[in-house]
Amino acid sequence: MRIKEISMAASALAMFGVVAPLATQTVSAAGPSSALSGVAGVTDYSGSEIINNSASADTNGSGKASGLSHAGIGFESGDLILYQVPNFDFGKNNKIGVGTFDMLDSVSNNSSNRMAVIVDNRFTDPTAVGAKNYNWTLSAQADDFTDTADHTKTLDTTVAKIVINDSNSTGKVEYNKPKDQNGPHSTGNIYEIAGTPGALPTGLKMGNDIVISGNTPATVATADKNTQPGATGLVFTKNDSAVLQTIAGGTNKLVPNHVYVAPITWTLTASPLQ
Repeated sequence: MRIKEISMAASALAMFGVVAPLATQTVSAAGPSSALSGVAGVTDYSGSEIINNSASADTNGSGKASGLSHAGIGFESGDLILYQVPNFDFGKNNKIGVGTFDMLDSVSNNSSNRMAVIVDNRFTDPTAVGAKNYNWTLSAQADDFTDTADHTKTLDTTVAKIVINDSNSTGKVEYNKPKDQNGPHSTGNIYEIAGTPGALPTGLKMGNDIVISGNTPATVATADKNTQPGATGLVFTKNDSAVLQTIAGGTNKLVPNHVYVAPITWTLTASPLQ
């Protein structure tokens, strides 16, 4: 499975953190500083060099002149970015009852990729002696479902809950890493599944039966001793990679022809480079 490269427009959520998040970091939070300060031959890092050489120095008025200026740039370690998080739409034409409900089909166009994207632009050199590893944790917490027609009516976890990677589901979250950390590879795509569906990229951990409904955040994925920077994608294209389960004894609270919505808070926690 491959996810196609799309426009750099912000609304497209396109570059999955490889290009777009880097573009947001073009100005250092610490303020401007000169990369050319102290460089031999640079007299005015923010201005020009006076050359004043004649290009017509010989007797017939021809010749050439040359001069030297410089360009310089430096970088600080980048940020750990939560770039994109998915919506879970379970539809509104479900029959009331105890059961498991899948999501609607993921729209198969480039502006609607149902996935979470984490970008780690922090620097470490995996080839260096004593190199540090990348560590982060992504968690999610879904509040109670609220009746959109009557906000005083809610459905707590005794009625319905959202489960990621349900053990009884055939579809699971797929895990993606960029083939080229710095941009698209030769075919024009950015992400490529690492091995078979369900195979974990190096350093990424994700379990089964992750219940995100409730009062406390649930860990969705962790990067532990990951040696590659760049973007990681958690793909929820499969309809049952996240499901809603209704609970026995709670279905009497479900009202026909009503729609219930629950906000989901996604939290990316940065752990120190170790």
